[in-house]
Amino acid sequence: MRPAARPEPAAQPVMIPTPPPGNRSERLGRLLTLGRKQTSEAIGELVAALGDEDEQLRWLAALSLLGMGGSTVIATLQAFIAQAPSAVAREEAEKVLAKLTEEK
Repeated sequence: MRPAARPEPAAQPVMIPTPPPGNRSERLGRLLTLGRKQTSEAIGELVAALGDEDEQLRWLAALSLLGMGGSTVIATLQAFIAQAPSAVAREEAEKVLAKLTEEK
């Protein structure tokens, strides 16, 4: 007889820092690096970058988050939406969240 499977714990959002600092080129480089990682630090920074002033950098952050997917990304986006520093950041997070949670 097999032991009962443990339920998987609910995903917890990761800490969301301020958007990456620096000029556009430095922020772009940071986002490209983060997009290749699958760490909680990368998720937090990419979610924060959804509030970047540059539309193309917000797009890159969103694309990276969509590529990562998963319950931690979803939980972090949900937490971010509740405290987003701007309407633009909230709208970007809502768009990514909608794509991640839509029925396939």
